Amino acid sequence: MLLDRTASDCATPVQPLDRFVNVAGLDAPGFIKRTWRRGDTTLAICDEREQRGETLPAPPTTPFPVSRALGFAP
Repeated sequence: MLLDRTASDCATPVQPLDRFVNVAGLDAPGFIKRTWRRGDTTLAICDEREQRGETLPAPPTTPFPVSRALGFAP
């Protein structure tokens, strides 16, 4: 799963855990063509970078935005 891999690739011991949202625009075969981000922490930026060039299941229509919002509790 893409989220599992990006979480482990981007995790560091002293990461600010502020909420962030990453959006990806998919083309017809499911290739991530463009990304947008709300949040400027190192984790948010790394997560967005890791998504670029990945492929998800083909969407029903194009362009097709997908998003994930991550927040953290103590």
